[in-house]
Amino acid sequence: MARKSAPPPRPPGRISKKAAGRKPSRKAEVTRLRILQAAAKIFARNGYHLSLLGDIAREAGIHVTALYYYFDTKEHLVEEMLNRFAMAVNTKVLDAVQALPPDITYREKITAAAVTQLECIVTEADFMAAHSRVLYQVPQELRDRHFVYLRTGFYFWRALMKGAWDAGEIRRDFDPTIATQILMGSLNWTPEWYRPGGKTPAEIARDAVDIMFEGMGEGRGTPVKSRGDATRARPRARKSA
Repeated sequence: MARKSAPPPRPPGRISKKAAGRKPSRKAEVTRLRILQAAAKIFARNGYHLSLLGDIAREAGIHVTALYYYFDTKEHLVEEMLNRFAMAVNTKVLDAVQALPPDITYREKITAAAVTQLECIVTEADFMAAHSRVLYQVPQELRDRHFVYLRTGFYFWRALMKGAWDAGEIRRDFDPTIATQILMGSLNWTPEWYRPGGKTPAEIARDAVDIMFEGMGEGRGTPVKSRGDATRARPRARKSA
């Protein structure tokens, strides 16, 4: 039986002075999450510097003084938004892989991780868009703290890719670190162009893994016609009289 992962730790960050020392109620947690969801929308739309706490409060449906009860500053708010999102994705991916049977291939593990990651970031599209927009706009110290979460996710992915490389599922002349960057980059960029109505996020993720392991040629080991072959195959235009 797969080991059940421990619950994720609470994202590091400052607790507002007004809320310090108080045990958060269920209602307070719901309000806090609503503020974070509103912040994701505003940060995604305006970027870090042009986003105002008053705008976020209005989006959340609360007075700005109520927002200050939860977050003293915009920096405090954006840091928790970034960290919570990254930790939620990391935790869901880890849980999905740990829930798999122990005797499966690394490719199957990578597929499960890819499906989970893409479904998560498409579902939380506002958080993903906000993360992409503000990551290099926030203060350097904040960004350095946040990169702890990003590195945690990357190291887990790289361990899966390295496992596939060690098991002979990936060609030995491929660098597992580069393969990890390519696959993660493909997944994380998908929300920029994804629109409902076509393939599902799960199907797109599986396609990305298939391309990673098998390439894009039509049939493995099947020679692809050269451009010259394609040109010769075209019917000739009829000469005019």
